[in-house]
Amino acid sequence: MINKHLFLLVGLVLGMVTNDLFAAPRRSSRKTGSGNSRWGAGARLYAARDEAPVRGIPVTSDEGAAVLAYEFHENNAFWQLAVNYLPRIDGTNGLDYAVTPEINLVYKQSAWQMGVGVYNHHVWDAEGEHDWAGTLWQIMLGLNIPLGRSLSLDLSTFYATPKLDQLQDFDTKHLDYRILATFTF
Repeated sequence: MINKHLFLLVGLVLGMVTNDLFAAPRRSSRKTGSGNSRWGAGARLYAARDEAPVRGIPVTSDEGAAVLAYEFHENNAFWQLAVNYLPRIDGTNGLDYAVTPEINLVYKQSAWQMGVGVYNHHVWDAEGEHDWAGTLWQIMLGLNIPLGRSLSLDLSTFYATPKLDQLQDFDTKHLDYRILATFTF
């Protein structure tokens, strides 16, 4: 049986894509094909991992991470490179902190954003030993709120899974959330 949330997400994606394909051409003050860059800083709330064992870290409670990001925008899509710093990981049998690089390809339509990406937690324990936790795919859906000419606020939600064919296990309690302030230059 198809999960109603997954069905809603697929419908939203198809609506955004078809709206963009059949929309009138847009005029831009920039030359066609030129892009712009953004730097961002914010926070990400990772969902508890004891309820989501497919995730990379067995965190027993919700954990917050600091986020730094770079985005390269081109027409209706952008690449996002980010690094998350999880300063502590409670209840993980000696794991101390994690640094998480991620890359996302994001499609944008007016204020809405949706994309797919990949990330991997690099975890350290109290003795200084470190290792990669395993690559995870993530699907994101977000909203970009302009706060002036160069500043904007991105509100996003993410669903991570080790394999994209495991989307049938989708549950809203496994969602991660992020807020990111971005500056265009």
